[in-house]
Amino acid sequence: MAHHPVIQDFLDWHKNAQIPESCDNGLEIKRSFVPDPLLWSYFESSRKVQKILEALFSSHEELPVDPVVVWKYYLKVFCILLLANKGKFIQLFTPHNNLGDRYLPFESCPPHFPIASANNCRFFESFYEQQWRFCAPQLEYDIGKRFEAKDWVLPITQKVKQRDGASASIYKITIHPAYNKLRHTLDPNDPDVNTFILKTYRTKDAEKYYLSEVDAFRKIKSAKKHHRSIIGFYGSFVRDGTYNVLLEYANTGTLEGYFHTTAPPQSGKDILKFWQELFAVIYALNIIHNVQPSGYDGEHSVHGWHQDVKPDNILVSSTHPESLYDCHFKLADLGNSHFRRIKGVKNGVTDKDTYGTRAYGAPECYRSNGSIGRGQLQITQKVDIWSAGCVLSEAAIWVSRGMRGLLEYRRRRKQETSEIPEFQDGDCFHDGERALRVVQEMHEFLPDFIRGGDHITQAVSDMALEMLVTSDRRPDASSLVRRAERIVTEADNKLIQRRSLIGGAQPMNDFLNSPHIRKPPPELPPSVSQTNYYVPSQFKTERPVYDGPGNHLINKHTHYRNHIDPSRQSRYYDLVNNSEIDPFEEHKDQGPSHDRQSDSPRNQKFSAPHHSTPTIYQEEMWNSTQIRDREFVNSRWENNSRTTTRASPQRINPNLRESRRIQLDNPHAQHPQNGNHEFTKETYPDSKTSLETMSRRSVASPSTLPIKPCGQYSHLKNLSMADALNWKKVKKQGVKDPLLPDAHLLDQLNKRDHVFIIDDSSSMNDHWSTVKDVFGLLAYMVKGADPDGIELYFTNSSKKKKSRTTTDLMLMVSEKSPEGHSNLNQCLGPILQGYRLRLQEHQAKLQEYQAELEHPRPLISKFKKARSPTAPRPLNIYILTDGIWQEQCDPSPMISSTAHCLDKNHYFKQQVGIQFIRFGNDPEGKRRLEHLDSGLNLPMDIVDTEASDGNVWKILLGGMDPQWDDDDDDGNRCYSTSDG
Repeated sequence: MAHHPVIQDFLDWHKNAQIPESCDNGLEIKRSFVPDPLLWSYFESSRKVQKILEALFSSHEELPVDPVVVWKYYLKVFCILLLANKGKFIQLFTPHNNLGDRYLPFESCPPHFPIASANNCRFFESFYEQQWRFCAPQLEYDIGKRFEAKDWVLPITQKVKQRDGASASIYKITIHPAYNKLRHTLDPNDPDVNTFILKTYRTKDAEKYYLSEVDAFRKIKSAKKHHRSIIGFYGSFVRDGTYNVLLEYANTGTLEGYFHTTAPPQSGKDILKFWQELFAVIYALNIIHNVQPSGYDGEHSVHGWHQDVKPDNILVSSTHPESLYDCHFKLADLGNSHFRRIKGVKNGVTDKDTYGTRAYGAPECYRSNGSIGRGQLQITQKVDIWSAGCVLSEAAIWVSRGMRGLLEYRRRRKQETSEIPEFQDGDCFHDGERALRVVQEMHEFLPDFIRGGDHITQAVSDMALEMLVTSDRRPDASSLVRRAERIVTEADNKLIQRRSLIGGAQPMNDFLNSPHIRKPPPELPPSVSQTNYYVPSQFKTERPVYDGPGNHLINKHTHYRNHIDPSRQSRYYDLVNNSEIDPFEEHKDQGPSHDRQSDSPRNQKFSAPHHSTPTIYQEEMWNSTQIRDREFVNSRWENNSRTTTRASPQRINPNLRESRRIQLDNPHAQHPQNGNHEFTKETYPDSKTSLETMSRRSVASPSTLPIKPCGQYSHLKNLSMADALNWKKVKKQGVKDPLLPDAHLLDQLNKRDHVFIIDDSSSMNDHWSTVKDVFGLLAYMVKGADPDGIELYFTNSSKKKKSRTTTDLMLMVSEKSPEGHSNLNQCLGPILQGYRLRLQEHQAKLQEYQAELEHPRPLISKFKKARSPTAPRPLNIYILTDGIWQEQCDPSPMISSTAHCLDKNHYFKQQVGIQFIRFGNDPEGKRRLEHLDSGLNLPMDIVDTEASDGNVWKILLGGMDPQWDDDDDDGNRCYSTSDG
């Protein structure tokens, strides 16, 4: 039906002005709304209303309605009528005030609604359906509304699921700025001012949990006790049979995720900051436990229980992105909380158990069978103290021993509980009555792993153990708050004293971690000719280590571990368990002639050059704590009046102690070789040692590292896609062993897991035929390299397949048709997260195996006969895409986490390779892929990008082999002596 140009202009505007409400694929229906600012911008005056009225009533000598009245009071009604093709009916609405904009939406037919006049019984239904586009509600603080009509459109412009919990789903949402009235004040400079968390309960007990959480927040609010240690509450609403709570957005995720993605703090300042912020959990419990100490009548008090304190329910909000430890921890998830009003002052207030966390739950909440219902258990608030103690216990292990130590801690708890008959609570901290033995042991050995300059973790560890006792002996939240404040004050004073001892200078750990230290180019050995040399990426300096004024800055990655060829990595891990063997012995008398000179560090068991005083080596063979060289030296500096090491000698394998020796004053001192070496005043800085003397001491220079001539990789082999497809065609026709140029390169892909991810969004439709050809070729070339078969995933489908033959895989691709929008994160995230967990589990097993060999105990002596754990197979991921993804899709964080995981656990770069294979030339897609290839500033470059019609060898090898990656920031870079 043709419309007047003025009316058609309105219809076109409306089509473009609609903003879809972002919904998940649950109960909700896709809906759109027109923001009020856009509506008033289009109808900026009554003049445009008048033109539309003139078009509608062109046969009338004068307009039957006043354009100004319509513009002021009936503008939305007028728009709804125009969309329903009933614009002339506006003259039937204006005589009645109850039919104006202020009364929208009409959830039922109001009085005076012109049904009869419309001569159409479906007129109200049509009006009802169209009105919701203009009726998005203002979301105000503590909204507490029930949206009874299922057609309400909420002004949520983005909605991304974060995780699914046992009783609720968690979403990150963005609210349109025009409708965001949830905050009392809006900071225009805050990028997250319109971002919130939506918690949606959908289980059969959804209403119970919903009412419990809302009641908890309102009780805290009414007592005027809300603190930043508890996640912010903005309101709640019921809609479409779901129960929803609007909460503060914590931009760094949960404490559990923080443990996995963040390296433990290194400097004393950062460690203190971390604990100071994590004590927020105790402050939050103190608020909940004492919501209203004395009632308004002076007789009653209100006390609460959280009952679900665990790392997943502690959210992390970063205030300064440049610092990983300048963040706030906030206790969340009050769905299991409950409150009780008590008359008079009573000690040991009890209430019914609401069945909260099991792994972090107290022993008095545990029941091995269902004979006693959870609701019948009477518990005190001390159950929350136990859970908080568990969190502090794990955090202390993480701070001192890293994620590998934490995973080991959890594994050992699970192992001990598995030996208890009919025990059901997995990796909890108790045996049903008291703390597990492994909890005591881990904290007992914790001092051996605490870093130099850490003045607080030991005190926290002691406090955590005092929280993990029987209920009657546990401290209450109020006393813990006072103790936490005392611990922080004492640690801060020690840190200030330490700074004053070195003349107000920046503490060494802080300085060594400073981002302002400049990285120098590598220094070439004097015996090397003046030419260009290829420096493999694993030898490049990435994070600097201070080596004294005038000396070089080196990196932990330039240690001798990196001399080991990737193919011999398992040999390296085997040698970890026997410190008497030099792990680099097999590399002697190899390489260029300058490495075989008599003064080579290799031929001197890595003793220091004459100009360097301290020598630190075999760092990785100490244990999984990964105490950095600079921290080890710093701990000696801090305790320079002592004459022995920080760690107890009887707890350290003598051979390992020998392998960790540090020559501090005399580089030529003769040290005993019988394994009984201890630090004495001759080998340890005395109290008169100055910071200047310490700063001159250096670690072995990177100039001794092996360097390969650039010419070795100057002419990389090229295999065009057309030639490769032709080779496959000939081979499939039955020709025996057709020639594939440089086929030996395929050997590098053997014994690796090969995973393909195909972008099957609608933007790939034009490339789909090429996608099938490229995937078919690549899968055919690598199918024999993956021992258990190739894995195939799609970005827009949950379907996946694993097969050793390409026929099944190609059939699955042929059955697919591109549609929808691509969300690469949904597919790539779980793959990388699962692989990171496998790496961390391997490291934990390796550490456990090593520890049992070094410190055998009768309880677990069976590990003596165990073999060194096998590392996960290296992983290649090939992603076929055009780079056109959903706006919120950004795979860089998960890729960065994987690279940091490899770096932190000292894997070689070749362990993981991620290859983006680009189809088409979309500018935004190319920019995204180029950023992932060269703009992430990763500790090791595991990403490469190549066009779908590019070099096949680069597609297969670029993500895992630096010589094929043309990224100037890593890989095949050439240095010459003129560079320095």
